[in-house]
Amino acid sequence: EYKGGKFVKRHSSDNSLLRSILPNNRDYYRYVWVSGMEYDRQGNLWFMNGAVDTTVHVIKPDGKWLRYYYDDMAKKDFFPKTIFDQRGWLWTVQWHRYVPKYSFVYVIDTKGTIDTEKDDRRKNIITFVNQDGTEYEPAHYNYIIEDLDGAIWIATSAGVFVSFNPA
Repeated sequence: EYKGGKFVKRHSSDNSLLRSILPNNRDYYRYVWVSGMEYDRQGNLWFMNGAVDTTVHVIKPDGKWLRYYYDDMAKKDFFPKTIFDQRGWLWTVQWHRYVPKYSFVYVIDTKGTIDTEKDDRRKNIITFVNQDGTEYEPAHYNYIIEDLDGAIWIATSAGVFVSFNPA
């Protein structure tokens, strides 16, 4: 962590809510996987601590840490990109390097209450249907971005897909 251009603190599994995927390993500190970092409009830093039971983490502007347990995200490993759309919903792509069928897009609507996940709406998107009705289940999700009209563009191993509303 840096403040005013100066190093302040290194966050690790020893001094934060971050967890190692190999907590009993002698080199446990080398196995803290963090990816998908993105700030929301309120200045909260969101990120994924991959391959552990509680994946989604937040550091609020006041320094308070939060973490969320979502059973369908537990133990998922790598999230190369996270965004917040115009509605404030978090979108992230899970890219599983060894078992492609475990790759997906995940959407979270916190309903503006980030101090609890109990009221959150979430959706795990695994398949897409194109304009001809053909269903696709991409092996990898590589990137995600929102356009000026609010459409979410998702780059995958099966091509580019557009989502307007995941509900």
